[in-house]
Amino acid sequence: MRATARSVNRRRSHGGWQDPTGQKAPPIAEAPPESAAEAAHWEGLEETAEFKQLVEGALAFRSPATIFFLAYYFALPLSNGLFPNVMRTEIVGHINLAYLFALSGS
Repeated sequence: MRATARSVNRRRSHGGWQDPTGQKAPPIAEAPPESAAEAAHWEGLEETAEFKQLVEGALAFRSPATIFFLAYYFALPLSNGLFPNVMRTEIVGHINLAYLFALSGS
């Protein structure tokens, strides 16, 4: 995004943001105040056994998924560089193994 002269010249004043022409931006809406019961409900949520189990489950999924993604991502260029004859093997017509591998990830 390119900054324009108008956006660069905006300054913070006591009444809110103003541009060089003197026009003020509308005030930012405040978040509605939470009720005490709602705040108390969310307060200790991260200490519950269910939340801890959920976080552990997410980590147990993300770690192997990340390792698989990185291995799969680098497998095509490494295979093309190290085993070019294997990657040139035609599977269907003139479509070779490298094309199938590349299209399988998209």
